[in-house]
Amino acid sequence: MEVLVDGRHVGSGWFASRDGLAVTASHLLGDAGDPRVELLANDDSRTTATLVAIDRGHDLAVLRTATRREAGRFLALARKAPAVGEEIFQFGAPLFRSGLLQTGRIAATRTAFEYYADLRDYVEIVHVAGMMQGGTSGGPWLNARGEVVGLQSGVMSLDGKPVGIAHLVPGEFIRNLLDTRRHAATPSLGLGVDELWQQPGDFLQKLPGGCQGLVVAVLHADGPAAGAGIKAQDVILSIDGQKVVRIRELLRRIRFRKPGDEVSLEVLTPGETHSVSRRVTLGCAETGLAPARTPP
Repeated sequence: MEVLVDGRHVGSGWFASRDGLAVTASHLLGDAGDPRVELLANDDSRTTATLVAIDRGHDLAVLRTATRREAGRFLALARKAPAVGEEIFQFGAPLFRSGLLQTGRIAATRTAFEYYADLRDYVEIVHVAGMMQGGTSGGPWLNARGEVVGLQSGVMSLDGKPVGIAHLVPGEFIRNLLDTRRHAATPSLGLGVDELWQQPGDFLQKLPGGCQGLVVAVLHADGPAAGAGIKAQDVILSIDGQKVVRIRELLRRIRFRKPGDEVSLEVLTPGETHSVSRRVTLGCAETGLAPARTPP
C-alpha cells in the first residue's frame, strides 16, 4: 500500500493482519499524535486509518483500518531472520511509482544504530546492500517466500545522496508492536554522537593522548543530557563505568534501560585534562504522543 498524510503521498506500507492492521514507518507521520492518514492499496481502494501504536526507537507505526482483510490479502512475518548475503526484496512506491519490487542483500545480521534527525533519536536497524529511493520508507522487505523480514526505514547518504546502503528494521520488533498494540517507551539521552576517528585533526589535538570515546555531535537543548550539563563536542568516555568506543556500545547500554532510569556518563571537554561524571535521567523518545488506543 501507499501511505497518504493529509492527502499527500509520503511513503509505503503493508497490511499485516486479517483484522485490518497495517504497518509503516513512524517518521512518515511527523510529530502529530493522530494525523489524518489514508492507505491507498494496489487495487486503488482508498481507506482511512487511525494510529494504534508507535515505536520511535525502531521507526515503526501500526495503523488500523475498518476493513477486514481476506486470506491472502495481508503479509505474514517470517519466523526466521535472513542470513548475511541473502537476497531480499523491497516492495514499495519509489518516487511516486507504485508497486515496484527491488532487490537487496543482507549486509550484516548484527543490528546497528542510525541517528534520524526527524525523529531526534536513534533507530535500531540492520544494514542492507541496496539502493532505495524516497517513497519506499515504510514498505516491506520480503524473503523469497513472500514473508516480511523487515521494514524499509531509511538510507545511508553522503552529501544528501544515497550511497547504496539501506536501513531495515528487523521483523522481531515489528512483531512486538503488532502484539502489544501500545506505544513503545524508548529510553533516550537526547543527543547524537560520532566516533572519535571521524573527527578532524585539530579537534583530536585538543584531547589527551590515547583518549577514546564518542563525541557529542547533536545535543537537544531540551533533552536529558543537556539538562545534566553535557555540552556539544564533549567526549563521552564511559557509561556506568563501562568504556564506550563505538556508537552501538553506548546505545545498547541505553536500550537495556527504561525511561526514568539514571545513568552515569564520564565526559571530557576538549582542552581539559580531567573528566567529570554526569548523572543523566533518561527521557522517552515517544513523549508527547497521544495515548495509544486500547486494543480490541
